[in-house]
Amino acid sequence: MKTKMILLLTVALSFLSACDKDDEPTYVPAPAVANNYTFLEDTIDITDAEIEFVAGDTYVRFRGETIDDYVIFTFANRTGIVPVGTFTYHGDRNNGYIVEDHFLRGAISHISDQLDYYATEGTVTITKEGDGVHKVSFHVETISGGAKGEYLGEIRPAD
Repeated sequence: MKTKMILLLTVALSFLSACDKDDEPTYVPAPAVANNYTFLEDTIDITDAEIEFVAGDTYVRFRGETIDDYVIFTFANRTGIVPVGTFTYHGDRNNGYIVEDHFLRGAISHISDQLDYYATEGTVTITKEGDGVHKVSFHVETISGGAKGEYLGEIRPAD
């Protein structure tokens, strides 16, 4: 009888100590990603992202609300997958371009004047966040000003 009482008391104490409210995990939401870019003092929502492989290069395109709003980054000598890493602008594929470190071109178009503006410097960071989901942030300079944006979502194959 004494053994049963000790066993029952041990089980009760372990149950009470295992149910401590302080042990509950706390949920911390991930920071929101805006899925937009700012250029020429306008903020454009990114509605779609796609990837295309052409002639040994990779093109990652972010489309805005209209056909004339887009950002395209070209990664030279790389095909088959979404590039992952932090890349800086280097506009000469034949002189010092490192596939793991650089992007070759950045082009920005905006409906306000329907011209392409090309990156003269900047950084693009792409991380894989899950199955088919990537997070992209970029800040590039053009002769007319800077463009800064971020995107979280699928980068689908181009049509």
